[in-house]
Amino acid sequence: MKWKRCLNLQSRILLIVMLSILMISSVALGCIQIVEDSSKGLLHDALAGVLTCSGNEIARHLGSIEEMSGLMLADSAIQEQLTVIKDSTNVRKRTIANQALSYSVAEYRQHFATHGIRYMNLVNDSFTTYSNRIYSNQTPAGVHEAVVKAAAEADGAPCWVTEYQRQAGLFLGRTIRRTAFLQLDVLGTLCVSIDLDSLISSISKSIVQCKDAQYLLMDDENILYLPSTLSDAQAETVRDELEMPYAVIPLNGQPYFAVKGFLPNYHWIYICLVPYSPVSNVLRLSRLFCILIMIVTSILVCFISRGVIHSLTRHFDRLIQKMQAFSQDEAILPTDLYDYRYRTDEIGVLHRQFDDMAQKVRDLIRINYTNELFKKEAQLKALESQINPHFLYNTLNAISWRAKAAGERDISAMVEALGDLLRTTLRNQGTTLPLGKELQIVNSYMTIQQFRFDDRLEYEVCMEDAYLQVEIPKLSIQPLVENAVQYALETTSERCSIKIDGNAERNVLHIRVRNTLSEFESDLLEKLRSKQIRANGFGIGLLNIEKRLKLTFGEEYGLILRNENGCAVAEITVPLAREETCND
Repeated sequence: MKWKRCLNLQSRILLIVMLSILMISSVALGCIQIVEDSSKGLLHDALAGVLTCSGNEIARHLGSIEEMSGLMLADSAIQEQLTVIKDSTNVRKRTIANQALSYSVAEYRQHFATHGIRYMNLVNDSFTTYSNRIYSNQTPAGVHEAVVKAAAEADGAPCWVTEYQRQAGLFLGRTIRRTAFLQLDVLGTLCVSIDLDSLISSISKSIVQCKDAQYLLMDDENILYLPSTLSDAQAETVRDELEMPYAVIPLNGQPYFAVKGFLPNYHWIYICLVPYSPVSNVLRLSRLFCILIMIVTSILVCFISRGVIHSLTRHFDRLIQKMQAFSQDEAILPTDLYDYRYRTDEIGVLHRQFDDMAQKVRDLIRINYTNELFKKEAQLKALESQINPHFLYNTLNAISWRAKAAGERDISAMVEALGDLLRTTLRNQGTTLPLGKELQIVNSYMTIQQFRFDDRLEYEVCMEDAYLQVEIPKLSIQPLVENAVQYALETTSERCSIKIDGNAERNVLHIRVRNTLSEFESDLLEKLRSKQIRANGFGIGLLNIEKRLKLTFGEEYGLILRNENGCAVAEITVPLAREETCND
């Protein structure tokens, strides 16, 4: 076809457009019917998916309430107050403990109020602590006792009580056992009342977004939740007729789209009903709208295609002219009378990309020219950083000399220790240093702290001389000792003992920092990595130490945190001898 090769770009595009319109028109009627049939199935699947999400959301809220009960069970303040109430014979102490429990219960209820919690009671042998006594008193007699009994039978696990849903609502019961020394005796029972009306209403508005949506909740024996528009008999009929996961069923003379499933982790049946008449009307209007769009589009394309194609080709010519002008002089950015910044089509993208590329080339030329100036400035700053530490050391030495002259031996010793600590830590001698040098840093730091805390601080180093030449990352032990001082001494007035020791096993040196008066949270490093807890000062240091150990020696080495015999133990593992490839 010689005539095809002679067509210009504008004619080729116009020919493609006309052929496309002809093909679309020939298959349109058949496609509309196919789309209508398939759209019903897809729409049903989509509706079922949305309604299933609402069921999962109900399960999520109930799961959050279970998590809250677990948090309260492990709350050290609640454990402490319940222990006082159970063990103390002092009426005043027990009353004060019960008042403190009231604040804790109210705070938990306020924090988890969005999960449909109506009120919470914390029941023990002496008191009942209320988050809202008015709501609690509205509950029929005997319900709370039944919840406490069911929680006791669950033996510490969360227990859902559904028998009283139609009368008083849904309840969660859970016994709180003493965790200190793993005694596990019962300290009290948590009773949580859930307002399913409020919870389901909020979920329906946020997920289903249909004011006429209705929910049913059932277990094997009871109807847990039923809207006021349905009777018990109608609810049973809906459950019996809904054999598939979802279907369109008649109810009160109107079609409803119904979805049935089980709440995850609870084995409760939930059924969600939404009116289906609006859906069928939308399907019918969609079919008519598709036909109209096809006709209008075909007409519009025929009228405007020629003008659009012409507008495309002239912009390509302008782009070629800009490229030619830039190739002659890279220092001058090509200009164009037409502004392409606000065009979102491919032509606008091409012009903007070329303009950005030209600007980046010009910037690179300018950056390469000024880099030498930046290097000179960096060299001057490096010289300044070498001078400033020497000025600081000389100043500290002068202070120490004057303190000795005045007879202030303690002040002189503290200043000398601070000078040694700064001289060692600020000295730029690579990323690792011998263990003996690191212990010198620790000794300088502890000298200052022992003057500060006097006889409240005991410090001991038990390390064989053979290990003092082992290389470790700089400032690996001193932050651990600093954390021990901060979290063991600054929060109490008791005596603290800090000990550093070590031993070797299979060419691995284990260096341990032990301290009394504090303990690490379980799985602290993993929680810091996954950001389950917020780093509170020491957390950044712990992760920093672990990362430097692994980067320096390999993944098999690092930092281990544990509690041992009432002490917090931070253990560093490093190789006794490093390979040449690992040397700094």
